[in-house]
Amino acid sequence: IPTTTPGPLTMSKVVNNFRPGGDFKYLEWEEYLTEEEEELARRHGSGKESEQDSFTVFKSEEGYMKGVDDRLNIVRATTTEMTPSRQFMLISDILKIRAHAHHVAEICSAESYLTYSNIFEVAYRQRPAKGFRQPTMNEIRLCDRNIHLEFLKYVATQAGTVEAALTW
Repeated sequence: IPTTTPGPLTMSKVVNNFRPGGDFKYLEWEEYLTEEEEELARRHGSGKESEQDSFTVFKSEEGYMKGVDDRLNIVRATTTEMTPSRQFMLISDILKIRAHAHHVAEICSAESYLTYSNIFEVAYRQRPAKGFRQPTMNEIRLCDRNIHLEFLKYVATQAGTVEAALTW
């Protein structure tokens, strides 16, 4: 699927994160970009917005994938300043990109990641019970980060896998 094909810099972050001696750290949602978005960022450079106005890119001195561009780190602008409906659509796409990036890197299946991410999407869209409120996107992001931080330490020591953690 072209809209969920991760770009080479995104793939380098995922692969380098999970390689032996890697960081095994949580990658923020804004770090997942498609090939098309990365190419657009390379062409337009710092601070340019995409034609769809869905993300902003910038360059930094952090680099990952040797042989691609060691000085280029393309990420999305933060999604927290968007309207909730637009934010939800963008986040849904980002979660699909994340799933496919881990699948292509053979870390876990895209299906496992999509099933896991679907829990957050359902929680964000469903009508809450009387007396409760819908979770905010920041609360969902925090939950996602905490879950990853909990299992990544086991993955780093090879005491578990991403696939097993997401399935559990």
